[in-house]
Amino acid sequence: MSYYWFKLLEQLKRYGAAGVLSYGLHNTVYYVTTFLLVWFHFSPAPGRMGYAAAVERFLKLMAMVWAGSQVRKILRAGG
Repeated sequence: MSYYWFKLLEQLKRYGAAGVLSYGLHNTVYYVTTFLLVWFHFSPAPGRMGYAAAVERFLKLMAMVWAGSQVRKILRAGG
């Protein structure tokens, strides 16, 4: 396990339920905000998109948001 995760787990143990809840809320806010920003602003959908195309687009965007989250973790650990 990397040092970053060990340090994070120690901090969460110290803060208890409040730490876990705040970390979870922080991640939820990041994913919702980033996904909606990309979905509506950076990658607007063409009109009358079919179900299969919408699902494919959703999965691609979630992969991009997840990758952005991983990059953010590296930057936070470096900070």
